[in-house]
Amino acid sequence: MKPPPRLLAAEGARLEAFYAQPVCTPTRAALLTGRYPIRYGLQVGLVRPWSQFGLPLGERTLAQALAEAGYETAIFGKWHLGHHQRAYLPTQRGFQHQYGPYNGAIDYFSHVRDGGLDWHRDDQVNHDPGNLAAAQPEKTEELRARLEAFTSQAAPKQTAPQPESFRSPAVWGETE
Repeated sequence: MKPPPRLLAAEGARLEAFYAQPVCTPTRAALLTGRYPIRYGLQVGLVRPWSQFGLPLGERTLAQALAEAGYETAIFGKWHLGHHQRAYLPTQRGFQHQYGPYNGAIDYFSHVRDGGLDWHRDDQVNHDPGNLAAAQPEKTEELRARLEAFTSQAAPKQTAPQPESFRSPAVWGETE
């Protein structure tokens, strides 16, 4: 019988210092492997859409360990750890479910990056409408009760383009 996640958290190591690398790829790699990214060559820079590398396949991820222990796993949000070959995709790295982009800096509404659609569900191209930040919680709720999920937001790092309907000359606190 697998222990419930709350028990694991209560009796496990507590990460309270919030260490992070200066950009997303090394931070995600460190979080998912428990190892410093310099140990496998991802200490600087990003895995870009045209990159022919990613998190080395020999690195075991937290998702793989949880799946092997019987947990159902999911990632909601940006992957950013390689996608040039199927073996590098989230569902090949321990996540049974995946929803979101493989890269950063996608348009929040069209889901396009450098002229190509970058929006996936379980590693298949997906055409769900809506913006990145709003779509994820809705999809998360579908699976929340039975999953150990890793939510990987892009929203805090960049300014999202706004559709015309969101633009207004009103100032916060003013009413018409």
